[in-house]
Amino acid sequence: MNATGTVEIVGKAPTEQDRMLEKASEEFAPEKSLERVHSSAKALLQSVTVGGTLFTALGLLAGERLRDGPSWLLAVAAGALALLALSLGLAAWALVPSVGKLAAGDLNAVGGWYQEQIKRRGNKARAAGIMFALALATVGAAPLLLLLDDADEVEAAVATAWTSDQQPKFTFKLTAAALPEGATAQAKIFAEKAGSTAALYDGTVNASAESKLELAVELPGADAYDRFVVAATIEDDKGKQLHHENATVNKP
Repeated sequence: MNATGTVEIVGKAPTEQDRMLEKASEEFAPEKSLERVHSSAKALLQSVTVGGTLFTALGLLAGERLRDGPSWLLAVAAGALALLALSLGLAAWALVPSVGKLAAGDLNAVGGWYQEQIKRRGNKARAAGIMFALALATVGAAPLLLLLDDADEVEAAVATAWTSDQQPKFTFKLTAAALPEGATAQAKIFAEKAGSTAALYDGTVNASAESKLELAVELPGADAYDRFVVAATIEDDKGKQLHHENATVNKP
């Protein structure tokens, strides 16, 4: 203000863009920054919870799928669960403020508290987001890995027959081709009657030089039982399961 009592403007008057930037800078105030961190961590916590439920509901981490699938699928599932658990823990931790005494009139202390909260809780929320993204990527990669693993699957077929003529018998035949060198097949046959189970056959056969194998079994006296249960497994020379099949045949 000059001697005449009027306001004297020094420099250029603020433009409309200057006013817009000034208004936008209010969004970077400490309390609003901390509020955004809190909201992000809360939303992430909900996403991780829903994501974990969906993974289980879809059977991606189901026990039966893990048992019947290749051995590496268990490691993928365990890794996804671990990442989900870490993400859940970090997101929950990001929602917890620091506890301590703070003098409201000490502006330096208040500013330092906000900076510490934004940095600590923001880092936790960021890490939780990374863990959640990695969990999604891990689960998403499992179907692709299964497709690649199935590309080398052997050609196998199981045939069963139960004849009830003058000489009742049960026959089982396993054939396979495109086998790796050193592959073996094992068949187990169980018979059931009135709640009791008897093991009737347990045999193994090696693949031929033409990468083929055939395992045939004929069991007479089939009329003495109510049901036959067959389990056939083909493995390579290192014990990796290449094919597994179960068959249940009821008395005709």
